[in-house]
Amino acid sequence: MSTQILEYVKNRKGQRVGVFVAAVQADGNVQIGWSKCHGTKDKWNRERGIEIASRRAKSGTNISIPEPLNGKIDDFVERARRYFKDRDIVITFIKKSRMIKAPLPASY
Repeated sequence: MSTQILEYVKNRKGQRVGVFVAAVQADGNVQIGWSKCHGTKDKWNRERGIEIASRRAKSGTNISIPEPLNGKIDDFVERARRYFKDRDIVITFIKKSRMIKAPLPASY
């Protein structure tokens, strides 16, 4: 059994734009990280994507996951649970919900 699993995220055109990583940490728990390139500013780089996702998994910081990845992360977490059967899965990211930005009330 490997100490990490990967899953690439593709856009509508079938091009890779991101990656999820589930990795066993020193404490024995499995943490999940992600990376996603910006559609117009970045070009997908496999090694860089894995590096960023692995670093996020290791750091365990609460960071918001981008909207395009929200629909795909739940399936990856379930895959990690099946693969790492006897380990706890630690999720440290925040799923973004669709929010309407509105001005604060004057009395705030």
